[in-house]
Amino acid sequence: MPDRVPAPFTTVFPASGPQSRKLKRNRPTVSCTACQKRKLRCDRHRPCGACERRGQQSSCDFNAASHGNSCSSDGDKQEVLSRLANLEKIVRGLANSSNHVASPSMQIREEAGEDASEIPYVSEAEDITSVLEAEPLEPYRDHDVIFGDLSSVSIVDIINCLPPRSETDRLVSVFFSSHLAALPFLHTHQFRRQYEAFWESPSVTNLLWISILFSVLSISALISRTRDLSTALAPFTFAIEPQVYQNMAAQCLVSGKYTQATVYSVEAILAHVHSRNVVRKDSNPDPTMWSLCVLAVRVAQRRGYHRSPKTARLNISPFEAEVRRRVWFTIRSVDLSLSSRHGMPPIVHEEDCDVDIPSNLTDDDFDEDCPELPPEGSFTAPTPVLFYIQSAKVFQTLCRINRRALGVKPSTAELVKELSEALDSWHESIPPCLAYRPITTTAFTDANHTIMHRIMLELIYLNSRGFLYCPYIISTKGLCREPAKSMDFCREAALKIIDIQLQIDQEMSLGGRLYEDRHIISSLTLNDFLNAAMFICVDLTETDGVADHEREASIDMLRRSHDLWLKRIDESSDARFACRVLQAILKRIEFSHQISRLVGNRLLLQRASNEPMLSDVGVPTEPFGMTMNSIPQCSTALVFKAFNEPLSLEVFTLPTSASAGSALIKILTAIIRPHYREHFSGRGFLHVPAPSIPGHACIGRVLAVGPDAAALHPGQLVFAHGFTAARDDAANTGVIFGLHRNNGLGTERAGILFDHWKGFWQSVNSVPLENCVALDEHRLVKELHYGFNDLMYLDRLSVAYGAISAAKLIAGEIVIVAPATGHYSGAVAELAAQIGCRVIALTRTASKLTPLTSRHPNITAVELAGHRETDVAAIRRLFPTTNVGGADAFIDISPPQATGNSHHFDIGIEVLRPKSRAVLAGALQTATIPYWSLLCRDITIIGKWMFTSQEMNAVARMVEAGVIKLGKEAGHETVGGGFKFEEWEKGLLEAEGAVEWGRHVMFMP
Repeated sequence: MPDRVPAPFTTVFPASGPQSRKLKRNRPTVSCTACQKRKLRCDRHRPCGACERRGQQSSCDFNAASHGNSCSSDGDKQEVLSRLANLEKIVRGLANSSNHVASPSMQIREEAGEDASEIPYVSEAEDITSVLEAEPLEPYRDHDVIFGDLSSVSIVDIINCLPPRSETDRLVSVFFSSHLAALPFLHTHQFRRQYEAFWESPSVTNLLWISILFSVLSISALISRTRDLSTALAPFTFAIEPQVYQNMAAQCLVSGKYTQATVYSVEAILAHVHSRNVVRKDSNPDPTMWSLCVLAVRVAQRRGYHRSPKTARLNISPFEAEVRRRVWFTIRSVDLSLSSRHGMPPIVHEEDCDVDIPSNLTDDDFDEDCPELPPEGSFTAPTPVLFYIQSAKVFQTLCRINRRALGVKPSTAELVKELSEALDSWHESIPPCLAYRPITTTAFTDANHTIMHRIMLELIYLNSRGFLYCPYIISTKGLCREPAKSMDFCREAALKIIDIQLQIDQEMSLGGRLYEDRHIISSLTLNDFLNAAMFICVDLTETDGVADHEREASIDMLRRSHDLWLKRIDESSDARFACRVLQAILKRIEFSHQISRLVGNRLLLQRASNEPMLSDVGVPTEPFGMTMNSIPQCSTALVFKAFNEPLSLEVFTLPTSASAGSALIKILTAIIRPHYREHFSGRGFLHVPAPSIPGHACIGRVLAVGPDAAALHPGQLVFAHGFTAARDDAANTGVIFGLHRNNGLGTERAGILFDHWKGFWQSVNSVPLENCVALDEHRLVKELHYGFNDLMYLDRLSVAYGAISAAKLIAGEIVIVAPATGHYSGAVAELAAQIGCRVIALTRTASKLTPLTSRHPNITAVELAGHRETDVAAIRRLFPTTNVGGADAFIDISPPQATGNSHHFDIGIEVLRPKSRAVLAGALQTATIPYWSLLCRDITIIGKWMFTSQEMNAVARMVEAGVIKLGKEAGHETVGGGFKFEEWEKGLLEAEGAVEWGRHVMFMP
């Protein structure tokens, strides 16, 4: 008989027959054996750096692989023979203990001969496998349908891949503190107990749970690296690469037999999918993620996650039932997301499941030992759980929309109407705390995850509306006779989505509010943004009869979207694809449209005013002779006619001379406030009535003055502002013409002023004499080299100096400014520092104040933690040792959005010394003050509205003297360089994002 090899074991120990030998390419060994096992980069030192850091210098071995086949090594042969002898001894022991004459495996070998290697293991072989797993053998290769060839993993490999316990603790903490990346079904307290048990007995821990742990570490590593925490983990730089943990999670999935629907199998699959999604930089389809999603659904259904415990009579605890609801929610969410990304219908069918949505309970509200779940919490707090609940409520509608959009049969108008009404109803049911609002108007105390949850819900709504009407953009079958109606819906949704994209990009840039959470953009909505851009492209190329202002807005949005994608082109295939498409579309439509637009605008401006051209710094290139003929016949103005309607460019006839008490001003540059778009939609806190001409301040040149003017004369450069009061009732009137009609006193007398004087968004304006501040043009332009755009910063300095003057600040005093990250509040801190005060600037994100604090050493940023005692102590530590009382003054310049979240206000009041001053110069609607504490400390409360003429003149004189710096040297930036009136939409959009200190946007008519 020919010699037989031990057939049942050849899958573990390949026999060395000639037919089984495989020739391998010989390559020199460049890594030690320990680094090879851990799949790490080895520095090739002896011992290497990785082994030294782990204290395992003795295991750092660089024995080169022997030439030829590894099985030909004498040492390897001896090892294999030794192991086979050991196995035969075990088999004999098992056979004797069972009183068998011969074991089944031996019988199979005798009967099957050389073909016995094709026969699967029998029961004793399973026992032998368990013994083999305890042996420190090199893991064998197994083929997985989804993951391919992955090595099985041992507990030694797992421990070696983990960083030290202290660093692992920190990474797990990062995961659970990041609500944007956390998984809803991982209960914090349960996971903590499981985590502690793992460290106590790693060898008995379920491999699938360990896979979850590595998925958590993969996400945490990405977050830590994004937040620049990697320096804290520098000794373990090999361990903070997300892919290292991600690969180990996949190995644990395969080794844990994730397809067998055992405990943790569903959760482990979902955690791995989630980690891959977060780490990816593209929204391109990932076949592995799609396959895992399908598998997760089937495994979950096999384990009954899709059924309600009540109807299915499942004998599980209330805690487990709630966790299973959250698992199923995650499955539905991933299913819808990936299905949409792949252009496929969802896997889950509504009629197949009856499980409820998650309960409104935080992890602190329930635990494993709860006999029953407590009552649900309030729906007024924007918790992550509330976001999950609100998302789950729309899943059924989203599935129907997806299936209808991808269906082969056209839908009826009734069905589309039904789905549209269901979507609108869900959108209206979103709790106010999660209702969408622009990031710039969000309260300072709102957490980043709350901001993103609001954006996600809004994107769900907008994208769903686009998908609902998408099939009817060109076709008229089944919905209506007018495809333009469907395109209107899609265009509106797409423009809003791109606007959100612009906001997110702005806030995730360096110094932005969401900068530390910028990792979420890699998996959040890239596909949504790309779809929105494609909607606009179709609209511009396929739709006729679009209004000029709508077409211009769409082109501008595409151009700005293209600029955003261009920044990601080196790291994202999504970005490369988007840039190619957008460039092609813009080249196709922009040239002809721009030519016609420029020709029309030039003719309009030429008819309206015969004016000399301006140089780059805003100084006329021709002498400006002041004669009667210098006053143009007409003025071109932007008119705000109605809320939610586009502005209108109109031409008005001008008087031939200035009336008494006024001056005719040629507008050189006019400021655009960041919140004008809100005001034009009726959502702003200031009262801008329609119709009116907006614009509340300008730099201009005097064309003519009234007969009662004594100091002002034609040709002078002036700063003109809109804050005015009635000459016969200054105490009870006061408006900002071009911006705010209501004086806050409940009288209509102030409204008359607003109606009489017009705003500055026009080429020539009539202005009260007392609202014009003469400027020394030679000093400012010729000597200090300021442009007209630079001088426009006087608008912010005037408001800032009004508050500082009310506080009676003197050099050397300590002043608290809060919040200090806005454009006006930043100007307060800047001006107080330049007059010699020490400024403590309160903020939620200290990095936003870096441009300010880097230029002014006497400004110190204090990042508020939100805890009263902690924040007060942090501020008091900044006081000199000689100061035992507190700050000399507190200036509050809060926006109205901070109403109800005035922690900074409370802190600022508390750190004041006795007999100090508190100036209220912001826009809080209500605020609670510590009455008794203020009384005992004899603190003066001062309300300050805008500024006086004397204060405005003082600011201008300090700028001329060089005490206050302007322009690039001071850190000021004119965003966009200045816009023509015809570019008003682009100017408003730029202004809406320019809310930080030093940045401003303006018209240059």
